[in-house]
Amino acid sequence: MAAQRRIKMSQRPFFVALEGIDGSGKDTLAVRLEEHFVEKHNLEVAVTEEPTQGSIGVLIRRMLDGEIPAPSANIVFQALFIEDRAFHIQSLIRPKLLRNNLVISVRYWLSTIAYGMLDGTAAEYIAFHRRVVGEELIVPDLTIILDLETEETMRRIQAAGRKFDWFAKKEKLERIRQNYLELAKSRIAALGTIVVVDAMKSKEEVALDAEAAIERWYLMRIYS
Repeated sequence: MAAQRRIKMSQRPFFVALEGIDGSGKDTLAVRLEEHFVEKHNLEVAVTEEPTQGSIGVLIRRMLDGEIPAPSANIVFQALFIEDRAFHIQSLIRPKLLRNNLVISVRYWLSTIAYGMLDGTAAEYIAFHRRVVGEELIVPDLTIILDLETEETMRRIQAAGRKFDWFAKKEKLERIRQNYLELAKSRIAALGTIVVVDAMKSKEEVALDAEAAIERWYLMRIYS
């Protein structure tokens, strides 16, 4: 089956963002996608993530882990993510897109928008990015949302023995999950192409769905 789905990819770069609430399998999927597109399609693939290892990203991680207090206002917290994203674009994403066929980011701007919608609107957070990042902002060619039921998210977080970060409370996670789904349905042109993958499926099925989505939209970009 895998051989039948093999396609000839172009040398044009393609930027994919993996999104979804905690525990949805973004990191696991990123590894699988890298292996697939390197081994099956002989592409140069770069995987990156947010928060970054830059100074602001490290600060955010410490806040998420509860080492230091996070800002009480969500918009202030999200501003840190956007500043870290500006660094991410300049230092990693843009250079990698110049050198690689496929760049995959585990979390990107849709995270900030979905989490920001806890107390704001998508339009406000899109505009926020435009002000902070400006013309340097890169919109993903494809965003894949891994949709996972909140109860399963909580089970996975607990099974992994992870600390419950700033956002990991059931009611809040369910609202964020619904925000992601709302964004996927919104067809807001500024957000680019968004595909939802059912993360309740097995890891193998999730990977196959994501691989097929990337192949489809990559080809559409090549021949459009």
